Amino acid sequence: SYLLKEKGWCFIEDFLDHTSHTSILKYWPNKNNFKLNSKVIKNFSMAFMSINKSCPKNLENHKYLKHFYEFLNSSNFDLIVSEFLGGVSNEFTCYSIGSSISEKKNYLAPHRDGIASSKNKGKIFNFIYFIDGNNKIPEFSGGTGIYEDNNFERPIFIPKNLKNTCLIYDSTDRFYHGYNIMAREGYRKAITFQIFPKKII
Repeated sequence: SYLLKEKGWCFIEDFLDHTSHTSILKYWPNKNNFKLNSKVIKNFSMAFMSINKSCPKNLENHKYLKHFYEFLNSSNFDLIVSEFLGGVSNEFTCYSIGSSISEKKNYLAPHRDGIASSKNKGKIFNFIYFIDGNNKIPEFSGGTGIYEDNNFERPIFIPKNLKNTCLIYDSTDRFYHGYNIMAREGYRKAITFQIFPKKII
């Protein structure tokens, strides 16, 4: 977590154990479960939104995804993530979870999270867990990068591996994040979760 503390972001390889990652990927919900995001800056499909530890509809039908959501919403994960983000004195918890699929022509325009401009006290962290993607062209396969600008011209970091990896960044920081219009052979499956200090929920 040194990079996270010093730079405001970090990237983790082999985020889940092999069995857990393989199970989530093998039994990933089909496309009919997802709906295209209606926001102009976010052109990709979302499903299974959990807010404040709620259980999304239809998650019952997807055993391995459900197990992962339950883990993220557990007190055990609160302890793990609190320790990772700076010790038990800073208590964090998972506030929201969402699953997404992205394919050709989808994009995420470079932006700062709306949360960054709010007056929340304490840092808020976004975890983008890449389950699968085209590693031959990660930049054009939904590889969310960190940028100094909102035109993809000054990249700070663009992931090269979209299989069982996780980008973590401080949502209250000043950099931008997003991914370019995806190529025809681009594809991505991801789970995004937001981690809040317990004191502001």
